[in-house]
Amino acid sequence: MNPRLILVTGLVAVAPLAAVAAAGDVADSSQQIRVEQPAALSGVTVQGRLIAADTRQPFRDATVTLQPVTAAPDSPVLEAIALVPSNGRPVDADGRFEFTDVPRGSYRILATPLQTAMRYVHTVYPQASPDGPRSFSVSADQAPAEILIALPRGAAISGRVVDEHGAPYSQVSVSVRESLAAGRTRAPAGVVQLLAARTDDNGAFRLFGLQAGEYIVAAQPPPVPTGVAGAFGRLATYPPTYFPTALSAAEAGKLRVRPGEELGSVDIVLQRSRLVTVRGVAVDANGSPAPGAQVKLQKPDAAIVSELPNPLMRAAADGSFEIRQVAPGDYALTAFRYGGAVREFAWLPVSVSADIAGVIVTLRRAVDVEGQVVFDTPPTESRASLRIKPVGVAGASQSPAIQVKDDGAFALEHLFGPVLLRAEGWPGWHVQSVLYGGRDITDEPTELAPGIELRVTLSERLGTLTGAVTNSGGAPVAAAVIVFAEDPAFRHERSTTTKVVYTAATGRYVIAGLRAGRYIAVAVPREASSLADATADYFDLLASQGTKVTIRDREADTLDLKVFAVR
Repeated sequence: MNPRLILVTGLVAVAPLAAVAAAGDVADSSQQIRVEQPAALSGVTVQGRLIAADTRQPFRDATVTLQPVTAAPDSPVLEAIALVPSNGRPVDADGRFEFTDVPRGSYRILATPLQTAMRYVHTVYPQASPDGPRSFSVSADQAPAEILIALPRGAAISGRVVDEHGAPYSQVSVSVRESLAAGRTRAPAGVVQLLAARTDDNGAFRLFGLQAGEYIVAAQPPPVPTGVAGAFGRLATYPPTYFPTALSAAEAGKLRVRPGEELGSVDIVLQRSRLVTVRGVAVDANGSPAPGAQVKLQKPDAAIVSELPNPLMRAAADGSFEIRQVAPGDYALTAFRYGGAVREFAWLPVSVSADIAGVIVTLRRAVDVEGQVVFDTPPTESRASLRIKPVGVAGASQSPAIQVKDDGAFALEHLFGPVLLRAEGWPGWHVQSVLYGGRDITDEPTELAPGIELRVTLSERLGTLTGAVTNSGGAPVAAAVIVFAEDPAFRHERSTTTKVVYTAATGRYVIAGLRAGRYIAVAVPREASSLADATADYFDLLASQGTKVTIRDREADTLDLKVFAVR
C-alpha cells in the first residue's frame, strides 16, 4: 500500500437512510435521489484504514461505503446519495479496506460503526468542513493516497426529569435537536434510536451518539389517562418542557458538547404551574352555536415535539369548548366542521398569558374558485400532467393539487384562508404571475373568493443565474446557493423568488425560473440550505453576507460567490 496517509476526523455529512436522521432536513422526501454512475472502469484501487480518533488503534467494528457524488449542479436532494446500509463493506481486523476497479469520477467514503461500537459516530471522507472539498477524484490512472479515517467518539448528554417539587418523573420521552444560527434548529445527524431516550424510575435519561455541536433538549411527559387525571388532579399532563425550565424552543437553554464529551447534570424541571385554560364558543356564520365543531389550539412553529398534546376537541351542543393545560404563548385557534358537501373552517390568532374566557370562534364556509392558466409561449406538452396546487399558509385549510383542463381552465374546491397558487407537473415551466382581479398576488398569500378573475401565467423563459462557488482559499467547493428577494416582504420559503440549489463538485451552479426582479444570492454549506424553519433574522443574516443581483426575463446572468460558513 502507498505509505502516504490522508487523515480525516470530523462531523457526519452523510447518514444511512434507514437508521440515521438527516442533518439538514434538506429535501422533500418525494424528490428522487439522482446519482451519476460513471460508465467505464478504470482499474484503479482505492484503499485505506480506519482508526479510533481517541486511541489511534485500528477500528475493526465498522463498515465503509464508497459513494459516487453527482458531478452536475442539482436542486436540493437528500445528502445520503446512493447510500444503503446493507451496501457497507466490513473492514478487516486491522481496520483496512479496499475498493477495486473503481470507475473514474468523484467519490466520498462513509465509515459507519457497527451496533456493537456505538461509542463512536459516523464519519465521512473528505471531512465536511464548511468550505472544504466534499469528494475526492479518481482518474483513469490515479487514485488518492492511502486514506486514514479516524472515527471520533460520540458525545453524550445525561440528566434527570423532575416535577415542580423535585420528584423524579418516569416514562418521559427526551429528545435532542441541534441549535443553529438565528434561532433555527434541525434534527441532528446520528442514529435515530440514540438521539431519543425515555426516563427510568429515577427520572434519569442519557442521549448518546452526538456529534460535537450545540443542542437543545426537550422532555415530553406521557399523557395521563382521563380517568386517572380526574381522580388525581396532581397527575394532570405536563406540557413539553425544554432544558432547564422553558416552555418553548426559543427560550431553551443551549448545551455545547465537544467530541466524546459526557455532559451530565442536565436536569429538566417540568412546569405544570404555569398552565392556563382557554374557554369559548364556536358559532356559524349566522352567529348560531356550532355543535360538533372540532376545535384545536396549535402552534404553527412547533419544534421537536408537539407544543400542545391536546387532541381535537368537539364543541358541546351549545357550541362551548374548553382547552385546559395550555402553556403561555402565541397560538392559532382553529376549528372545522363537515356536513355533507358543506365544509366550514375558522382560524383565530390568540395570545395566552392567563386564563381566557369568552373567546368566539366563527366558522365560515369554504369556497370553490375557478381560474385560467395561460402561457407566454405556445406549449407542446400535454395538459394531462399539469396541475395547480393551492399552498396554504397559517390560517388556511389544506387542498389538493387540481389537474388543468385542455383549455387551461381549473377549479379549486373547499378553499379557506390565504393561499398561494403554484404549478406542478411541467419541468422547465415556472409561474410568471398570478393575477387576482388584475392584482399580482404571486407571492402574497390571499384569501380567494368566487366570481373574481383568477389567471395564472406560466413561462419557460424566465431569468437564469449561473456561476461558481469557491472557498476562502479560492478553490471550487460543493455548496448550496440560496437566492431570495431583496424585499423583506417576500423572504419566505414558499415565495417564487426563493430558490435553493446545490453546486457541482466543481463549484458550478445553475438557478433557472427566476422572475424578473432584485435578488440577493449567497452560498452556504449544504447542511445550512434548509429554509423550513428560516426566520426573518436568518434571512437578514444571509442578506448581510450575500450579493445583490438584478434578474431580467429571458436573460442569463453570471455571479460567482464565496461560501459563507454559517450553521
